[in-house]
Formats: sequence, structure tokens, C-alpha cells
Amino acid sequence: MTEMISYLNFHNESIKFENFDVNTNCSFDGFFKGYSTEWVLRKLNGKPFKIYEKLPFALHDQYINDFKQFFEPSNFYRNVVTICSIAEKDLRNLEGYLTILYEYIEHALSYSMIEGKTRFVVYEFNLKRTTYCLKKPWVSAIGNAFVIRALTRIYLLNRDKYILSLIREYSRPFFKINSSGKKISGKWFTWVDEDNFLWFDEYPGDDGWPSLVLNGHIHSLYALHCLLMILPEGLERQSYLDLLRAGLTTMKHNSLKFRRAGKFNSYSLREKDKDDYLPDRTVRQQLELHKMTGESVFKMNAEIFSSDIMIYSKNLKKFN
Repeated sequence: MTEMISYLNFHNESIKFENFDVNTNCSFDGFFKGYSTEWVLRKLNGKPFKIYEKLPFALHDQYINDFKQFFEPSNFYRNVVTICSIAEKDLRNLEGYLTILYEYIEHALSYSMIEGKTRFVVYEFNLKRTTYCLKKPWVSAIGNAFVIRALTRIYLLNRDKYILSLIREYSRPFFKINSSGKKISGKWFTWVDEDNFLWFDEYPGDDGWPSLVLNGHIHSLYALHCLLMILPEGLERQSYLDLLRAGLTTMKHNSLKFRRAGKFNSYSLREKDKDDYLPDRTVRQQLELHKMTGESVFKMNAEIFSSDIMIYSKNLKKFN
């Protein structure tokens, strides 16, 4: 259980913070079924396929046809976790799996920008949201989060210091904090709101304001949780633990702001009238936060969101 809410002075910002007992003996990765087994043959037969054409899961058509971007972070994560899960059971062929993983990493790096020792995933296309537009190249907390989680799986497979250095580069942007009172220049996706809650933003706007998307924030918590599994005890690990606890504090006190009683939850607080297109995911994520912290409030939130889904789904059937 946590102590009472307090304030943490963090990178010149005062952030609300609870000292959660974080369970690091759990993982939120899965093994993704439904991939094509032909990818193994394509990998081994030496044909000159592009990297994104020889993976278990294909890129979404929208990325290929509409966005013209041949890298998508959640697809990267899904493929890497699947390949690592197979490699762990087939260690005789580990070098073959690592060859394709390192080629995939180089491909991922071509869709990133680095400022000093800080690396952002970049999206090289314009994206129209309901009330605003993101101009290329834009960045996202969930993009970095998926890459961190994927690289962590590779690092646990071979403990390569190069992979650890990349994980650190992709993790540092979480410390670049923007707020309504500061409005920093350059790329960012970490935000402190007017109530001193810390957010990791999925679609930070060109106007300097966040989108406050529930899914993007929670996937960032998963990524920070991954870092605790691989970083040694010390100031660096403690800094990421502080970030995680501050982000969990935000969820403890703000998750129900996404609730719309008797309806699917909101996808974003900036676009609150927009349904979350995967409301069941919201329920699962609250249960996973309960697993991470032991906090009963997250289990209660899951029950509330689940009840709303049932009511809304029943009403939809009535009118269709």
C-alpha cells in the first residue's frame, strides 16, 4: 500500500507522488499468436526481402499505403516479443534470431531522432486528430515505450551493452518535462498538468498542449516498469522508479476522469467525446496496474469500466 500523497521535486517541477510498492516480479508482455510461420523460411532462405517483409507480423496497411512509413512501434514490439519468445525455446538457433533482431533494430533507428544522448521515435507523416493536427515529424510517449519494451526483451536474451545503451537513449525523453507554466521548446511528451500530476503523452500537440490519452500513459508505465527489471540499484534506477510512481499516482487519481457513465470510456481527455475504440483494454489495463501495485482502487476502476461497457453494449443492441 502507499503512503499519503506528497510532492516530489523532480527536474525543476513539483509533482504529486505516492510511494507505491511496485511489484517487479511480474511482466506485462505476452506471446502473440496468429503470426505466419512462413517468416522463418523467408528469414533462412536468403532472399533479399526488406526487413519489414520478413517478420512474424506484417505492418498495418495504413502505415504502408497511407502514411508511407515502414516502421510502427507497436508492430516492432509485437514482432520482437514473439521472436524472443521463440528464440528462448530454440537456443541452438539463437544467432539466427539475433541476426534478424539486430537488422530490425537498425531499421528502427532510421525512424528516430537523437538530441545528445536522448532519442525519440519519430513519425514522418502528418496526423489529423479531431480538434488539431500533428505535423511531421512528431513524437509520442507510446512510441518510445514500445521500443523500450522491445529492446528490454532483446537485452534479457543476450545482455548486450549496446542494447542497454539504446534503451537508455530511448528512456531519457521521459525526463524532458513540459508544463502549462513553462512551455518548453523542441520535442517532448512528458507533461505536468495544472494539478501537478505527471502525464506521458501519446499525441503532444504542436500547440504545446497534451492529448492526455489513457492508453499511451499506461503503456509508458509498462516501459518504466521494464527498466526496473534491468537497471542496477542506484540513482539512475531510482529516478525511473520515481517517474513510475508519479505516473501511477496520476492514474490512481485521474483514471475515472476518462469514465462516461453507461458508455465506453473516453479515449483522450483532450477529445473527451471520442469513444475508446478498445474499451475492454481499459479494463485489462486497470487490472494490470492493480497487479503492479496491489492498490485496490485499480481493481475497483476495472469493475466500474466493465459495468459501463456492459450497459452501453446492451443499449446498442436495443437500438440496432
